[in-house]
Amino acid sequence: MERRICIAFISHLEDSSRDVQGNAIKCIQKIAAKIRDKNLIMIVEKLADMVVTGEKEVRDINSIAIKSIISGTEDDCATALIKAIYPRMIKGNLII
Repeated sequence: MERRICIAFISHLEDSSRDVQGNAIKCIQKIAAKIRDKNLIMIVEKLADMVVTGEKEVRDINSIAIKSIISGTEDDCATALIKAIYPRMIKGNLII
């Protein structure tokens, strides 16, 4: 069930409406501490991809969301998140 919810969040991140994207990010930030590591990694990887390849208008909000999620998780999970997104950030020549 949790995986399906996370996939729904990802689909909302890809929505054309900025309001829907913003609400998805707010919800993800609120529940990030309760999501299992592998599902949270999946969400943060999508956010990182959107930072690197996405539109400039949402780049800032997505990078702030990544930073917020990482800082709000346990150390072990934060390390796994950073390892997952670091190659994407380097590829996009961006470091948060």
